[in-house]
Amino acid sequence: MGEPGDAGEELVRLLMATRLAETCGRASFELGDYRSATQLLASAVARSPGADDLRLLLNRSVKKQVRRWHFRMMNDRTRNDAYRAAVEATVQPGDVVLDIGTGAGITAMMCARAGAEHVYTCERDPLLAALAERIIERNDLSDRVTVLDRSSHDVRPGVELPAPADVVVAEIFDCGLLGESALGTLRDAADRLLRPGGAMVPGRATVHGQLVESEALHQLNHVDEVAGFDVSSFNLVESSEYFASYLRWYPHRLLSEPFPVFDFHFGEEPGPDGRALQVPIVRSGSCHAVVMWFVLDLGNGIELSSGPWDPDTHWRQAVQTFRVPVPLTAGHPARLTAHHNIDRVRLCLES
Repeated sequence: MGEPGDAGEELVRLLMATRLAETCGRASFELGDYRSATQLLASAVARSPGADDLRLLLNRSVKKQVRRWHFRMMNDRTRNDAYRAAVEATVQPGDVVLDIGTGAGITAMMCARAGAEHVYTCERDPLLAALAERIIERNDLSDRVTVLDRSSHDVRPGVELPAPADVVVAEIFDCGLLGESALGTLRDAADRLLRPGGAMVPGRATVHGQLVESEALHQLNHVDEVAGFDVSSFNLVESSEYFASYLRWYPHRLLSEPFPVFDFHFGEEPGPDGRALQVPIVRSGSCHAVVMWFVLDLGNGIELSSGPWDPDTHWRQAVQTFRVPVPLTAGHPARLTAHHNIDRVRLCLES
């Protein structure tokens, strides 16, 4: 039996460890190191479960890493149903599947349920990887789904992935398709991690655009006068690239019909990163923005659109405003140039 003072000394050590974890956790949070803050604050909360202020700060740290749109995405039935149908039509019993972008592990578990012999799923965010492992275990699939806590670029055939996969599945698309490095990631996966003749879900995608008149959209990225003051200098920090928004939320007039911008075949060498477009104008007006969206070809006739007329998906449209509205006349085509730099699509409209 220990000396009477042992319990007191152990209590002091516990309190000191708790205080150190709390202090370092708060400091990490203030410095923006949310991964370290989460680990340290979780340790402090475990030692002091009644500290509500620490629990609140821990929750804030977690929210900095796992954005709220994950819930909207996971509750997106249109997306889920499309991927489920595509997986069930593509994955064959005995297949080895590489799933890129684990999130909560949903598409990985879909692949296992479709009959895959084993699914290897990549998640570079440690917190999400840990959550996915917990969810997969809760669904009794741990023996058939392995979470790799790394980017697919760091996965090595014959090491983390025993052999090239029969199927690669990915849902790593932002509102403008390419913003989560989808093009480079899927090209790398096709080159190194997919067997010759293997399948990709999705296999290709098309970015579409439409020219719109909308002062309300323009004001999301532009300002001139406020309360009688000239604040136009603030436009020096406006975005020259697209941002996410729902077209239906703002008054607008459609000046053109939808038009294709780029067609991407995942896993293949991308085509030219620029092209000239002539877009027929069906209504005269001032063009404030181009609205873009994508259509995923998931194979077997299954498509998934993020367009403004497909409001059931969680994706918003990609809105790129023009610094100065451009007058357009019905019957006279607009001239645009489209560019992409692997991660972003951008349109320039001739005035």
